[in-house]
Amino acid sequence: MSSALAKNVIAHFEGINKDTASSMSHHEILFNDDSVLKWHYMEAPFQAEGASGIVGVHKGWYTTFPDLDLTLNDVIEQGPDKCAARFDFTTTSPKTGEKMSFQGVLFMTGKDGKMVEGTWHYDATFIAIHGGDSKFGMVTKEASQMGAAEAVPQSTQ
Repeated sequence: MSSALAKNVIAHFEGINKDTASSMSHHEILFNDDSVLKWHYMEAPFQAEGASGIVGVHKGWYTTFPDLDLTLNDVIEQGPDKCAARFDFTTTSPKTGEKMSFQGVLFMTGKDGKMVEGTWHYDATFIAIHGGDSKFGMVTKEASQMGAAEAVPQSTQ
């Protein structure tokens, strides 16, 4: 039997695409105002706070990589409030125009079916080299607190 958290992870990530990346109602399937999503990039770790901040990050991903295809492969649960999800990403590099693929894992804790805290792990160096931008999809704390409209990718230049 799947927990509410695992069911919401599946519903959210199987439905995320260029059109739903900026949809608050789609993000509210898994996230709420208390959700925190972290990325541990070596050069500049950051986090998005609340559903609106996470919308901004996802919008940034699809702005940088318009043809991004995210495939959810597995969701592994540990009780009702912990799970991990494994993904394949395929997209076209804006730097080279060539297809690139990589994998990522998201570890989450939750409460009442919503993510409380999540941490992404993937090869950000590969993306920076082949994708052309080491900070794609990153938002400032101020932008994430303002909401999706102001949360845009930052340039590394």
